[in-house]
Amino acid sequence: MDNEILKNLKIDIENFYFKLNMENNKEMQIQLQKEKNKIQKNNTELNSNKNNNTLLKTLKKDIETFTNNCSIFKFTQFKNDMINKYNKQIEEDIINFLCIINKYDITQQEVYDMIISLKKETISFYNNLNSSIIKNKNTYINKQKREWLILYGDLYMKSDTLYNGLVNKTIDYSILDKILSNMKEVIEGNKTKMNSDIEIGKILFNKYVSK
Repeated sequence: MDNEILKNLKIDIENFYFKLNMENNKEMQIQLQKEKNKIQKNNTELNSNKNNNTLLKTLKKDIETFTNNCSIFKFTQFKNDMINKYNKQIEEDIINFLCIINKYDITQQEVYDMIISLKKETISFYNNLNSSIIKNKNTYINKQKREWLILYGDLYMKSDTLYNGLVNKTIDYSILDKILSNMKEVIEGNKTKMNSDIEIGKILFNKYVSK
C-alpha cells in the first residue's frame, strides 16, 4: 500500500467531517431558532421554568433527529465518492472501514492501548519474518499491513505518522516509549496534556532539530 495514497484518503475523510460539522452547526442553529420561536409563541401562558424544560426536551429530540439523518445521507454519498476515487489503489473495504471509524472519537486510553498492542505485534512480526523462509516477503508484508490497517485504522486516523512508523518499522522506539510514558501520566492524571505536549515537543526537537 502506498502511504501517500493513504495519507490523501485520511485528509479527504477529515475534511469531509470538518465541513459536515460546519454545515450541521449552521443548519442546527437555524432549526433551533425556528423551534425556539415556535415554542415561545405557543407557550406564552406557561411559566418560565416549564417553558424552558419543554424547550430543552423538544430541541434535544430535534437535534438528534437532524444530526442522524443528515450524517447518514451525506456519509453514504461521501463514502461512494471515496470508493470511486481510490478503488484502483486501495481495497474498497479499507476505504469503508476508515470512513466509518472516523465518525467516532476515541479516548486517550484507547489510543494508548492500540499503540502498545501494535508495537508488540510489529516487533514480533518482523522478528519472525527475519528468521523465516518465505519466498515472497514483500507480498507477505503487504498482506500483514492490510490486516493491521483494518485492525488499527482508528489509530491511523488519529496519527498516520505514528502508525506508519510502527508498521514500517521506521519509528524510534526510545522516543515512542517516552511518548507512551507521557500519555500514561496524562491518563492517570499525574500530568496535564499541555505539559505532556511541551515535553514531547522538546524530545522531538532535541532528536531531529538541535544537533
